[in-house]
Amino acid sequence: MPRAPGSGRWWRAAHSDSAGRTTALRFTVWITTCWAGWVILLVLSESVYLPGFLLMVAAELSVPVWAERAHATTWHPHHIAERYGLFTIIVLGETILAATAAVQDGLDAEHADDASDGLTALAVSALFVVFSMWWLYFDHPAHRFLSDTNRNAFLWDYGHYLIFSSAAAVGAGLALAVDYATHRCISAPASQTGP
Repeated sequence: MPRAPGSGRWWRAAHSDSAGRTTALRFTVWITTCWAGWVILLVLSESVYLPGFLLMVAAELSVPVWAERAHATTWHPHHIAERYGLFTIIVLGETILAATAAVQDGLDAEHADDASDGLTALAVSALFVVFSMWWLYFDHPAHRFLSDTNRNAFLWDYGHYLIFSSAAAVGAGLALAVDYATHRCISAPASQTGP
C-alpha cells in the first residue's frame, strides 16, 4: 500500500530490493524532507503558519503518489481493508467517548434537571447514529473495493480522510447537541424564544 512507514525502513528497503530501489529512495528522501519542513514550520512566525501548514499537508500527501510512480510497492487488499477498518472502529469509539463525556457533563450541569429526559433521548439516539455508521462502513467486505492498482489504493487511502473527519464531526455535533439541550454555550434562535 502506498503508505509510508518510517524513512529508516525505506532506506533498508532501498538496499535490499533492487527493483524497488528508486521508489524506496524517493520515500526516504521526501519523508525526511517533510519531517524537516514540519520542524521548520514550528519556528516560523504566525503570519506564515497557515500557508506553511497547507504546503506541508500537500507535500505529505503527494509523497506516496510521486514515489510510487517509479515502481509500485506490493500490498495485500485484505490487510489494508483490515487496518482501515480497525482505525475506523477507533474513531467511532472516540465519537462515543465524546458523546458520553458530553452527556455526563450535561447531567452535572446546573440545568440538568430540566434536560435529563432530553439527554437520555439524545444519548440513545447517539448510540443509534454511531452503530449505524459502523454498520454502513462494515456492511460489505472492503477488500472487494481495493484492486492491485495504485489508483484505487490512493482513492481508498485519501478518501478515508473524509470518513474519519465525518465520524469525528459526529462526536463534536453530539457534544454540541448536549450543550444545546442543557442551555449551555448556545442560545436558542430568536424565533424559538418566547416574549
